[in-house]
Amino acid sequence: MTAPAPLLCRPGGNLAPAFLDNALGALGASLTRTTLALAAERGIRVEAVQVSLGGQQEPSARHHHTRAPAGPTQWWVVLHIESPASRAEIEALHAAVEHACPVLNRLRQAWALPIELRHVPFDPLYTEACARAA
Repeated sequence: MTAPAPLLCRPGGNLAPAFLDNALGALGASLTRTTLALAAERGIRVEAVQVSLGGQQEPSARHHHTRAPAGPTQWWVVLHIESPASRAEIEALHAAVEHACPVLNRLRQAWALPIELRHVPFDPLYTEACARAA
């Protein structure tokens, strides 16, 4: 009697999200929640937070042809913060987020994970005009 084929070799067996998909989703959610929590704690008004992220994975790991580790070979993360706070306040917030974010720090134990910060100064007149135009 032969053993059944591993689940990943069966038709439809590899339709679930890969490690990279799950890790990026958890990282985005954790960065957003950590940013908002620390901003509130520091009294920094934040109008919007957006996390843009992605990664590349070794093709051999993605297609399960070898026993290569399924870890990513490259990550990119951009944290967009829209706020009327000064650039210095947002940079200090960013440093605190990098220090406190649990998912980020866990992933950094295994991979280099730089985060680019983009501070978008909040302009209430522009936001109000966009709301009226919509």
